[in-house]
Amino acid sequence: MNIVTTAAQHHRSRGPASIPFFGYVVHASRFDAVSFTWAIRRAQDEGVMSAPTDRPGVFTTSRPGSNLTYLVSRTAYSCPAGQRGMACKHRGLAVITLAVIDTRPRGP
Repeated sequence: MNIVTTAAQHHRSRGPASIPFFGYVVHASRFDAVSFTWAIRRAQDEGVMSAPTDRPGVFTTSRPGSNLTYLVSRTAYSCPAGQRGMACKHRGLAVITLAVIDTRPRGP
């Protein structure tokens, strides 16, 4: 499966937003603080989970009991909501996951 839409394709004039979120600063185009919080809340409420792929910064997302899986990254997504230009829960989950990974201590 290819990631088929990038945020830049939809909003070339908007750069990545810096959004404070529970002690992290997340960087994601096409989100503002309200839409990001909404996306994360939906992901949590629906039990959406993410798992890393062999490509750095790219995750698969899925819901328990669903056979649908989407590829997402900080700037790209393959889900139907993302394809319609919505701030999707799948990419929101990838963005917060990357924010946590980016702030982990490196090495010993």
